[in-house]
Amino acid sequence: MSQRFTLASSNTPTLFLIVTLVVAGSMSAAASAGELLSRSPERGGIGLDLQQLQFNMEFSMSGRPRPRRGGLLNKLDERLSLIVTDEASTSAITFSDVMGQLADDKLELFRSWWDTANRGNPFCPETQELNGFPYECPRDEGEQAHVNPFDGSEPCYGYTAIAFVNRFDLADKDHGQHCGEFRIVFARNSGFDEHARAYKNCKHPLGKRLLINFEALVPNPEPPPSRQKPGPKDLFVNLEGCRPIVEFWLSLSNTDMTTAARGRALHDFFLKGLPKDSIARGLPRDDIGPIVNTHHYAGGPASGQIRTNQRMQADWTLREFKTDGGRIVPTTVKSNPGNSLFWYNPDKEEFADYLVRDDTLAKLRGVTSSTAGETNIDTFAFALEEPGVDHLNSFESQARLPDWGDVVQNFDDCQRNTTLCPETDVIKKKLTEKLDEVKSSLGPEVKSSLSAENIIHRIRTQTCAGCHHYSNGDTELGVDCPERWPSRLCEGQSGIWPSTLPEVEGFTHVSEEETEEGEDSKVFDLTPHEITLEELRKIRPERISHLDYRGPKGPNGKSTRYKISETLKYLLLPPRFENMVLYLNKFAAPH
Repeated sequence: MSQRFTLASSNTPTLFLIVTLVVAGSMSAAASAGELLSRSPERGGIGLDLQQLQFNMEFSMSGRPRPRRGGLLNKLDERLSLIVTDEASTSAITFSDVMGQLADDKLELFRSWWDTANRGNPFCPETQELNGFPYECPRDEGEQAHVNPFDGSEPCYGYTAIAFVNRFDLADKDHGQHCGEFRIVFARNSGFDEHARAYKNCKHPLGKRLLINFEALVPNPEPPPSRQKPGPKDLFVNLEGCRPIVEFWLSLSNTDMTTAARGRALHDFFLKGLPKDSIARGLPRDDIGPIVNTHHYAGGPASGQIRTNQRMQADWTLREFKTDGGRIVPTTVKSNPGNSLFWYNPDKEEFADYLVRDDTLAKLRGVTSSTAGETNIDTFAFALEEPGVDHLNSFESQARLPDWGDVVQNFDDCQRNTTLCPETDVIKKKLTEKLDEVKSSLGPEVKSSLSAENIIHRIRTQTCAGCHHYSNGDTELGVDCPERWPSRLCEGQSGIWPSTLPEVEGFTHVSEEETEEGEDSKVFDLTPHEITLEELRKIRPERISHLDYRGPKGPNGKSTRYKISETLKYLLLPPRFENMVLYLNKFAAPH
């Protein structure tokens, strides 16, 4: 049985108000200081380690011939098993389904959620500040506290699912406690293109866009009885229990499966789970419960979150929410340092010290040893995820107001403005000194090529506003251009961060406004032996996602697969694909 909320009556809000006033009062510089925070939401877990291990000789030599199963289900298509955006599949789950699974009174849950964007709510202070950083409030999204998105009386208020996403690459490799995140992305109907809005009977003017991403962190159904240390030859040692979930997503690449059947399978996975023996005899061993469950969106190290991409008004903002005490409430946007930390904030030196810690800087350099991987676009990461650092995270990541959302602009402004910033900026000073120390320790034959500016540009790509907007076209990351990338994403030998959608002023990774056309013909056939990352890249050298699709036309005369960004196609999906292939070659039993 799934866990859901039983909400208090809307006529008795007093207790909730008292509780949230206390909560909001604690959202000062010491917010959640003792709480272990979420994982870095986009780069982390087993997927990041897999990319870094390509530079480890022991790992690259670890392949051993091993019989594996053949047949149709050995084919893996990332547009069917990693991200599903065709309309016939995504329409299988409704917004009402998800919200109804989270609460007995889904309308009250929805309205109280968006009332947090209205003046008078504890999460909408008059100071327009939370956690010591700017927080735009009230916002137009607050009008949803007075509408019903479920009854169809005003179709523009409703939401439509546009993507299902498999993030097994975020699985907990060190302890095997969870299998990563599994996501559903909804778009508000008022944001669809003119033809789609007409089909949905939405008559409002185009422009009020809001995407909601339910990101469930799913526990390992059979965690290891005792954790083992993952090594280059056994990276997945703690994750064998995740096999039923991974095999389910693999099964979606069955080319005989219709889009409607794929949608029904995903509907049941998210809303019912995986029953015992549903994948194969003895797999899973016991029932796996519904993915949509309040416990899976509660934040922290053992749960996922709900994130939003909001533009119901001119200023585009990205925010994070969690389930808490029968409500959905704002929380800090993890791994999104407040912009003022790069300029004048009193916590700036503490933040600088965090950046130059050996482990933090190693992640930002993208290395496991020496400089191997330092210039690889896949291997670097950044996270503010430890106890005591949440006061450095902001409550929103602004993609329209650079002073609030672009960390590079704030860093650069600090170098130019000696009135508000000391002549020697503490972040630049400490990063430069630490990088020089790293360079000297490597010896004269091995040199780090990175600068403090490269590090700040890399941090920006890992923030929500950076990944969705400000990093589009960034040439200052200090990375090589990956082999076989298109020339437009290379500047000489240097790689350029790809763009999001729409192409002119990108803000989203999957769009309700645009669809894809073309021919979908590439399917990867798993080899009959255990494969190494090096071998995989020789078989599939282009290292890009499927770019083309030709599917049935919808009522608007257009293709029915929602478009995904170049950032996903070229940068984010290929490592996830590699991760899943190598896992399946490790654990998939012969059939």
